[in-house]
Amino acid sequence: MEKTLHLAGGGKVTLSGALERKAYAPGEMIAVEVIIANGTDVPIQPQVALYQVQIFAPHNQLARSLDARISEPASTTSPVLAGETAAQIVQLILPTNACVSLRCPMITIKYLVHISTTLDIPHSVDRLNVD
Repeated sequence: MEKTLHLAGGGKVTLSGALERKAYAPGEMIAVEVIIANGTDVPIQPQVALYQVQIFAPHNQLARSLDARISEPASTTSPVLAGETAAQIVQLILPTNACVSLRCPMITIKYLVHISTTLDIPHSVDRLNVD
């Protein structure tokens, strides 16, 4: 997954992330590859967190979902300096008590790896996210 944020000052940030595979078992380490092309004039420190999404869809009713962060955000090893591109690996662990399957036609459970960064630009709240 990849997203790009164009800034008013002419710079842009491209953030992408990849996992080595699609499925993990509870207790396994998840290696997230984070690639950032920093076209701004400020350093950027990405963070990675694991979210659980519970989707409840009763018969003939609208689905409702509940998102919960199940890991503390983990930062990459070092910030990506202005004008640089870097690839870094961030390790997350899928909790041992994570529910990975459920025998219920009304409830679906999904897990998302959320990569984000807040750009440290004065008077700005620009945020770039990749799920």
